[in-house]
Amino acid sequence: NEDAGNEKEHEFGFIPNWQAQQINQKTGVRLNDVVKIINSSGIIHAIKGHSDGSSEKERGQKGVTINDLDLIPKIVASFDSVEKGNTKRGAPGVLFIKTINNFEYRVAMTLRINRDKSKLVFSTMYIKIKKADV
Repeated sequence: NEDAGNEKEHEFGFIPNWQAQQINQKTGVRLNDVVKIINSSGIIHAIKGHSDGSSEKERGQKGVTINDLDLIPKIVASFDSVEKGNTKRGAPGVLFIKTINNFEYRVAMTLRINRDKSKLVFSTMYIKIKKADV
């Protein structure tokens, strides 16, 4: 169901203040009082753009599965590292990175600033295959 007017959103909590400070120090992106959102367009983008196993393998990545999407809240809540990102339109974003089972999960979130409630919205996910330490 790709009806743009029928965008589905799901809130999965706020960024705690201690974590917002940590992210701000590392990225310069301010996430105080920001609600975390997963929406249908982000999920569609992740599946369309990053689920094909063979094309992802060429990029040193593994294809994203539906089960991988279940990990998004865990990755955002307990990331190993975080980087500043920007969308093509220049909106500020944050890339949450977490290693799970020798895969480096990367969850891209975009900041949408509103007067009443700012949102950190899921943009996409991709999964890098970590090279074995020799």
